[in-house]
Amino acid sequence: MLWKSSTKVGFGIKGKFVLAYYCTVGAKDDAKSKDFKMNICRKDGCKLCTEDKAGKAYGFNKCFNQLGIDKHNIYRIDHESPKFVKYDEDVAKAAQLRAIAVSTTTKDKAATDPSAPGLYKDNKCNENIYKFPNAGSMTDENLWDVMNTDLVFKGWHDSEEKYDYKTFRSKTDTTEDNKLVKEFTQVVWKYDGDDIKDIKVGFGIADIKGDVWVYAYYCKGGNIDGQYAKNVIENCNKDNYNKCYNDRAVKAHNDKRA
Repeated sequence: MLWKSSTKVGFGIKGKFVLAYYCTVGAKDDAKSKDFKMNICRKDGCKLCTEDKAGKAYGFNKCFNQLGIDKHNIYRIDHESPKFVKYDEDVAKAAQLRAIAVSTTTKDKAATDPSAPGLYKDNKCNENIYKFPNAGSMTDENLWDVMNTDLVFKGWHDSEEKYDYKTFRSKTDTTEDNKLVKEFTQVVWKYDGDDIKDIKVGFGIADIKGDVWVYAYYCKGGNIDGQYAKNVIENCNKDNYNKCYNDRAVKAHNDKRA
C-alpha cells in the first residue's frame, strides 16, 4: 500500500471482499533491504531512522525506539500498568553504545561485562538484553521493522509463563529462569505511585558480524524486593476470557456456599 514507486492501482469489490492490484509491484519476496529503504517512507520522509533530514546522526535508532515504546505499551495495558510516554534520547544513546560494545565481541558473556559502556554498570538503570537467534544477514536499515520488534518484546514478555505470582520468582527458581522473569517483570512493572512521565527508557540495537543484540534501559528500574505484588499484575485476559475475574468469582461463591 505504501510502496513509493507504485504508480497505478485498481480495486475490485464483491460482497464483503475487496481485491487491490498495485503496479509497479512492490514488496516482492526477493526484494532487497535497499528497495525497502527507498520505497517505504515514514511520515517524516524516506530516510534512515538513525539521522535527521540534514544528515545529523541521532546516535540511536529513532524508529526502533518508537516501536519499542509502542510494543511495551501493548503489554503494559494487559497488566494494568500505565503507558510509557516516550523514549529518552540520552538513555537511547547509552543503550546503543552498550549494544555496539557487546556485539563487537565474540563471547556471549560480554552481555554482562561491567566494563562495557552504558548506564547499567553504574546501577542507575535496569537492563533487558535480547540476542536474535540465527540473525544471518539482518542489517541496520531493516532491524526496526515491526516483525523483528515483535520478536524482541514478545520474547521478554513471554517469560511470564515462568513467573510465579505467589513467590515473585521463577517457578523453577533457577538462575537462568529468574533472569528471564526479571526481564518480563521489568517490561510490565507498574511504577505504582510514580509519575510515569519521569520514567526514562531507551533501546539500542546493533548488528555486527551477524550477531544482533538489543538492549533496553529503564531509568529508574523496577524489580524492587517487596514491591512485586503491587507492581506486577497478572494478565487476566487469556484464552478469550478473564481468568482473574473467574478466580475471584469462584472464591466469592465458595465463601458464600460455605
